[in-house]
Amino acid sequence: MADRFTHRRQTAKRVAPPAGDGGIAIGRVLAEVVKALRRDEQPPWVAELAREWPALVGAPVASHTRPGRLVSDELTVYVDNSGWLSELQRYAQQELLGNLQRRFGTAPIRRIRLQLDPGQ
Repeated sequence: MADRFTHRRQTAKRVAPPAGDGGIAIGRVLAEVVKALRRDEQPPWVAELAREWPALVGAPVASHTRPGRLVSDELTVYVDNSGWLSELQRYAQQELLGNLQRRFGTAPIRRIRLQLDPGQ
């Protein structure tokens, strides 16, 4: 029985791909993969959102929040502490959304999600 397995290993030869003959450089392949997976790119207006944040939400709110990621049509807003998070969720979430939609339109931002800032 050992001879049968040994024979298979000996007869199955590995064939190396031809060097420089129609191959693709690994760097080129990786660049394409990274490009396809890059989901971190945000629309250009998101930079405007960050710059205009204090004017859009007001100075007191801006001092405790920052805009985060936009995924599909939902903007994550990071809040620096749980007290402010609770207040904004109860009393100001719809107002914040309205301000953002008046400035950028309803299509790009349909919802906001408030969450504690992971950077705090």
